[in-house]
Amino acid sequence: ILNDEKNIYACPPYISYDPRAYDVDGGGMDVEEPENADADADADVNKNSNSSHQTSAKADSAAGIKRINAFRQIREKAIMSFYNLADHFDLPREVVSVAANLMDRILSGIIPSYIRGIDISSTSNDESSSSSQSTDIFLKDIRLVSMAAFNLATKSLVGRAIVFPKKGSGQVSIEEAELVVLRELHWRICYPTPLSIARDLFLPLILTEVARFVDVSDEQCLLDQIAYITELSVVDVAFLSVRPTSVALGSIMAVFDLSFTSIEESMEENKQELMTAIADAVKLHFEHLGFSCEGREVAYCH
Repeated sequence: ILNDEKNIYACPPYISYDPRAYDVDGGGMDVEEPENADADADADVNKNSNSSHQTSAKADSAAGIKRINAFRQIREKAIMSFYNLADHFDLPREVVSVAANLMDRILSGIIPSYIRGIDISSTSNDESSSSSQSTDIFLKDIRLVSMAAFNLATKSLVGRAIVFPKKGSGQVSIEEAELVVLRELHWRICYPTPLSIARDLFLPLILTEVARFVDVSDEQCLLDQIAYITELSVVDVAFLSVRPTSVALGSIMAVFDLSFTSIEESMEENKQELMTAIADAVKLHFEHLGFSCEGREVAYCH
């Protein structure tokens, strides 16, 4: 899991407001540079040209942010449609985590150029045919990419596919889109979801250490709450580059933390003891793997 989440299933923050996220081929998105309060006297000579450059930078930045906001909305709608499909076809909602990972990894190779204002419909001659084809599918219908990702996630987790219309826009079938996604991702689609990691790795061992603080008899109730938090992390772009193990551990801590939010102040000491017990359990069982409740990513998720 540790190797896969870092080297295979990691997704860059491709719709971040940080201009460095769009450094494609050494050229980042232009941003307005801060004014130099200690400018030299001879800077006045270039005042007009600098002003023109800053105006251009402002325009480029504004256009880039507008594109980012637009695609963030598109992504959110796509993921919400995944949840609607999962509920409609009585599929485990964990399918959405896998589908979102597949979709994000595909689009992370395309969207940065779009954010920077590059015409992604033009492809160079030295590009692979699969890259050109996936870009072409995206341009014609982003829904086709998202549906292909959802179908592949359903097949990998449930063993059956959703029957979508045979043809999308541009006369490309769902099956053809699925093959493009598989080729682009080198057939690596078994994403370790935060819920599966929390359920099968962290929670069983943590429960043995915190039983004296909380009632752990209803493990399913705890899992339902953890599942809800992990589902929120799928929708939020802030978690795009966060490792699923960090989301899993942070979700567990958040659930136990929230269980004490409505108690009297006299129980605050018990809450601190509980959180300490969780940290000790993680240290005892997982420190040799590099897991810690004090880790930056885990603390962010918590």
